[in-house]
Amino acid sequence: MSDKHQIKEIRLRLMLSNIEKMDVASLTELTVALHDFKNKQGFTPTIIAITETWEDAEENATYALKGYEYVGKPTPRGPKATRPHGGVGFWVHKAVFPQCSRAQVNDNHKDILWIQLVDSKISITTYVAVV
Repeated sequence: MSDKHQIKEIRLRLMLSNIEKMDVASLTELTVALHDFKNKQGFTPTIIAITETWEDAEENATYALKGYEYVGKPTPRGPKATRPHGGVGFWVHKAVFPQCSRAQVNDNHKDILWIQLVDSKISITTYVAVV
């Protein structure tokens, strides 16, 4: 096999966080945790899976985390609910975000979000889900 056809190893570094409401305070805590992981352990996640975002599907809120792009899925609010609940999402590192999209799955459960990362150079698709 020639050098130009060698498959380069791709390392996805995953992190899971239950944040209980996506807001400035929770994103500040996540930023501090990311800084600590990077400085103390040399770890920078490629994808951060988030649970309990409490996103409101009726709001048009925007979220920011330096170096990442957000893909989220709010849980529909029930008729008697007084606040948002549930919700899942991913913070995807900007280096791989152009290769990322929501995955279309046959069983579209309301509490599961699938994303896919496509590397067309080596014909590999990686799927990641958060529940």
